Amino acid sequence: MPIYEMPNGDRLVAPRVLARTTLVTRSVVAVPDGYTLQETDFEADDPERSALGALQQAFWVEFLRDLKLDDPEQPKANPAKSSLISFSMPAPISWLSVTRNSRTGEVSVFLSSHRDTPGGSAMQAIVDDWDAVKDQLGGSARVDHAKIRDGRPTIIDSRQFGDLNQPDIRKRAFEWLAERVNTFVNVIRPRIRAAAADL
Repeated sequence: MPIYEMPNGDRLVAPRVLARTTLVTRSVVAVPDGYTLQETDFEADDPERSALGALQQAFWVEFLRDLKLDDPEQPKANPAKSSLISFSMPAPISWLSVTRNSRTGEVSVFLSSHRDTPGGSAMQAIVDDWDAVKDQLGGSARVDHAKIRDGRPTIIDSRQFGDLNQPDIRKRAFEWLAERVNTFVNVIRPRIRAAAADL
């Protein structure tokens, strides 16, 4: 290491790098307002869990591939490696959840949000206006007081189809889900937007 004497008598030591450096790429993830990035513990060594995740993701990829939404502003969900995918809604911290239960063969669509957020208030406003909303949603949509863990009611529609691994049953489930998701988006998205604007 070369040593230099400074005018005030101090010494400056300048180490020399004798090894080749490696360029490290830094990635930045931009999260839209109202969303959070969460870390999850995933055990990549568990082949059974990895296989289940791959099956669930394949299910959602197949569903989303043919899903047509009337609202051009509605972004599609990402095909997750879980039993649930989410379609974002216009109020911060609100989304439309779409789930599948591989054991029971049930699929469902329901409105979700975090408590004490604009999305939560918008969701409550829609639940409070259920008499005006229910005919527009049609189907077997209902207010469910038990779906959200913290006791808040939500709007949900669900149906049991059977073994979702069977192509004909899966096709029927996809057709039902596609109609329900599109209807929920058409009816609920404008109401969420209006309720959030009022807040």
